[in-house]
Amino acid sequence: MGPLTMAQGTAAGAPFDAASLYDDAPCGLIVTAPDGLIQRVNRTFCGWVGRPAEALVGRVKLQDLLTMGGRIFHHTHWGPLMQIQGSVAEIKLEVLHPSGRRLPMVWHAVRRSHGDVTVHEVAAFVAEDRNKYEHELVLARRRAEELLAKEQEMQLALREAQAERDRQQALAVDRALFAEQMMAIVSHDLRNPLSVIKMSAHILGMGELSPKQKAALARLGNSNNRATRLISDLLDFSRGRMGTGLQIKVESLDLHAVVAEALEDLRMAHPGRSIEHRIEGTGTCLASTDRLLQLIGNLVTNAATYGAPDRPIEVRSAIGQQTFSVAVHNEGTPIPADLVPRLFDPMSRGSQVAGYASSVGLGLFIVREIAHAHGGEVGVVSSEADGTTFLATFPRAEGPCLPAEVPERAAPTPQAREHARQAALDRLAIDTLQEAAYDDITRLAAETCDAPIALISLVDRERQWFKSRVGLQATETPREYAFCAHAIQTPGEVFVVQDAALDPRFATNPLVTGDPCIRFYAGAPLVTSTGEALGTVCVIDRKPRSLEPTQLELLRFLAQQVVETLEKRERDRNGPATAG
Repeated sequence: MGPLTMAQGTAAGAPFDAASLYDDAPCGLIVTAPDGLIQRVNRTFCGWVGRPAEALVGRVKLQDLLTMGGRIFHHTHWGPLMQIQGSVAEIKLEVLHPSGRRLPMVWHAVRRSHGDVTVHEVAAFVAEDRNKYEHELVLARRRAEELLAKEQEMQLALREAQAERDRQQALAVDRALFAEQMMAIVSHDLRNPLSVIKMSAHILGMGELSPKQKAALARLGNSNNRATRLISDLLDFSRGRMGTGLQIKVESLDLHAVVAEALEDLRMAHPGRSIEHRIEGTGTCLASTDRLLQLIGNLVTNAATYGAPDRPIEVRSAIGQQTFSVAVHNEGTPIPADLVPRLFDPMSRGSQVAGYASSVGLGLFIVREIAHAHGGEVGVVSSEADGTTFLATFPRAEGPCLPAEVPERAAPTPQAREHARQAALDRLAIDTLQEAAYDDITRLAAETCDAPIALISLVDRERQWFKSRVGLQATETPREYAFCAHAIQTPGEVFVVQDAALDPRFATNPLVTGDPCIRFYAGAPLVTSTGEALGTVCVIDRKPRSLEPTQLELLRFLAQQVVETLEKRERDRNGPATAG
């Protein structure tokens, strides 16, 4: 069936008024002369422009209703196009309402001839929604360009920071190498005269001496031995700080015999002190005899210095199936809790004991380096009730160190490690409100990793809370749901979950099944200078994905910056530490 004509519409019982159809059409309809003078206009257009038909027909040209920019466009484009091609389409120009409001419209026009009369028939549509959309699109594009420029600036700043970090690291390596070389030269030059002094003292001791001469000769020998040990400690310290580690030559040995030999010499060095030796297990072990003697000497000397003078020092050598260990126990005043995390750092304890100035505080640092050189570990537990026990654990053969088979009181338990971690949280005084100083780090993490959510998350006893956050409303979550609680278990690497919905550890996690609908997670642990993992710098996405190696390196770098900021603020609060 073809289109209905007016006659057909009336005959079919659907009469309508053609004039009303024209006047009330859902668009503006205008007829103008070729010069733009309005000859006819419908009510719809009059209502839009706020003028009656009597004020427009024969009085106003269409272009006069436009803004200044619209008039110029009508003169330079609309008019010439109508003359050349007889029509224009989808031109957006603004009409100036009498109230001063600008009304955006889309225009269509065609030139028609009726006999000798030529007119322009124009249709107009209000385009406020379209104009708003286009405006927002322009703003969005501008914001995107600004963000891109900002990201490029941040990437440049990051590259510059990484270059500076590399430069500083290279400089530190050069300085450490120079220090080690200088230490080796100095120690070599000192050892020669010390050897002469020791040999001369031995020759003098072979003759007849008065009691005063014997006492003086004994003091000379003791001083010589202390100087020799100090040189060895300084050399070991230099190697440890250089990062090359101590040099060891492992051999099969009888642990109990080595410990007994060390204690025989130590009883002479500490007359008046009771030093007991307890033995557990049998078999040979693979280790460096000289380094074990050095480790036992440092631990027993430490116990003699800080332990109760009227109580015995107990040394326990134990051999298990996979590991062997040496434990040194003393009674007396326990080690202060705030000192324990820094106890194995160089120069950290000696000056804190009144009247004790015979050490530069390298003994425990070297003990740790000896343990690490063997693939082992060393720890300490200290309390008023049980005293202080240092435990060094080693693998019996080459390979990773397994747990020691020694009394539970001497082994660092998971509870003790968690206690040390919580102590670090309390020491750094980080349980505060969010701080703006860290917001730049989370923003940089989010933008560089193209992630909608970025957090600086701290894992407390029963919760994780956010020092800084981007893209997340919540300020904390229960620890049992925290991805970061898993990340701190592997402090040496970035913890990545590419699709949490497919990971059995997280598939039913409320943070995955509900808001914020985590699918991807990557967190770099915040590891303090004493080895405690406090939380992470992490990025989160609501879709499965992965990160580039450069982005993973960025997270590590940002985590390092957070820790350095936290520890610097602690130092600023407490003042400079006293060297021992």
